[in-house]
Amino acid sequence: MPPYTNYTIERYNGSAAIAVAFAPDVNIVLSQLRLHLNAVAVDVEDFTVTLDATSGVEYDANLLTQPMAAVEDVAWIPDNPITLQRGDVLNIAYANTSARTWGLEIVYRKET
Repeated sequence: MPPYTNYTIERYNGSAAIAVAFAPDVNIVLSQLRLHLNAVAVDVEDFTVTLDATSGVEYDANLLTQPMAAVEDVAWIPDNPITLQRGDVLNIAYANTSARTWGLEIVYRKET
């Protein structure tokens, strides 16, 4: 990935369940997503990233499902560019039953 000069990083954090609805107000290209837990997860739950497409339900997609048992960090760089249109919603979820403190970063660039 090129230097971050043309990239934006959205940051979220907490210690409850992750329920982030990232809705860019412009067209973007998703570059990467990073999640860090303060300790290894002990629960058997999935970290998920899904697309709720503004174009309709027939374009919704599950982009990532990561089992979190024995995981502390997730760094996801899509194999191919993922373009989000204005109005699309990236839903990021994790039940976090173990109540781990977490930090989430969404790295993207605005389309011109």
